[in-house]
Amino acid sequence: MNAINPYTHIVLSGGGMTGLAYIGIYRYLIQYDLFKHVHHIVGCSIGSIFACLYALNLTVEELENDIYDFVLNSTAMEFPIDNLFQFLDKNGLFSMENLHIVLNKIFVKAGIEQPEQMTFQEFSKRTGKNIYIATTCVNTRSCKVFSNIHTPNQLLTPVICASCSIPLLFEPILIQDELYVDGGAVNAVPLDCIVYQPIDHILVIYLVIDRICQTTELLKDPLLYMIQILNAMLYSRTLTNIKLCDKSNINLLEIKDGPISFMPIDILDQRVRIHITKEQYEQVIMYGYRCIYEWYKKKQFIEFK
Repeated sequence: MNAINPYTHIVLSGGGMTGLAYIGIYRYLIQYDLFKHVHHIVGCSIGSIFACLYALNLTVEELENDIYDFVLNSTAMEFPIDNLFQFLDKNGLFSMENLHIVLNKIFVKAGIEQPEQMTFQEFSKRTGKNIYIATTCVNTRSCKVFSNIHTPNQLLTPVICASCSIPLLFEPILIQDELYVDGGAVNAVPLDCIVYQPIDHILVIYLVIDRICQTTELLKDPLLYMIQILNAMLYSRTLTNIKLCDKSNINLLEIKDGPISFMPIDILDQRVRIHITKEQYEQVIMYGYRCIYEWYKKKQFIEFK
């Protein structure tokens, strides 16, 4: 089945919790030996988390179990409703501390001692891969890419948190006296942040967020209303970069209509909860696998013709 050369670069877009589909995609890439030559991984928002996890060369089972423990951990996925009143003080409703803690736990399980001190350069030396994480600098209103090439001495975990910090919903992250939020605010598919050659083979995965909401839903759920506006902003800025994928050595996989929403939020017992069931978790993993399987099969058929 493996007619396409293994990839050298992978670009993982943002997309909220639909990014759990990256687990199924990883399973496919490993199963069909398409990951062995990857040395450059780009990530934005949830894609930044998986860029680092891909780079660790975890087994598929390790990746599934580590993320499963995070997603179904009520402590990590819940936020006090009292935080709704801190927005004016901290420029965001919720802290990224939960994600920071979980990332460090995953890194420790992968054998990284003192992950809170891990720099981009040290991570690259350990994994043999270059990772690039796209963020948005609020001060300059521009995309800022962190990597072992651009910022070798920068600590890794705060940058991942910054890349995942959805504006207004989560607090911005302070890095070197500047504020950073979700990279998707200006560049959800950060293909243009890497240098590549014609001989390189690049896989770009774009999680398309195109949910249509009913007016009644938006009026009764202010968090959904906020998320929908943010989605509209992210989508409009992404189309330009998608055009960069129109090259023979760049494969674009668009994933649409996933089984879970961008940010499945509900309110329970005075807490805001990002809620995903075990069944939904398994469904979105299978969905990611099926999407790349069907796309790959169709691509082979077209090239064969």
